[in-house]
Amino acid sequence: MNKIFECFWGEGYQQNNRSLLEWHEEDFFTEERGYQLHDRESINALSVGQSINLSCVTGEHWIRRVE
Repeated sequence: MNKIFECFWGEGYQQNNRSLLEWHEEDFFTEERGYQLHDRESINALSVGQSINLSCVTGEHWIRRVE
């Protein structure tokens, strides 16, 4: 069974003044998309219901494992 993650991008990542909420599998989180090795390891270690906050000074971003 694939791991499924709910991903939120808010202030700093908004398009058309709207936040973005998407679901992705673990293969979405690549270096090409800006996820460093330590980010990917932390994301893959999440249990269902756990989340990680990857927000920084330039934008709001969090990921929660849903399956």
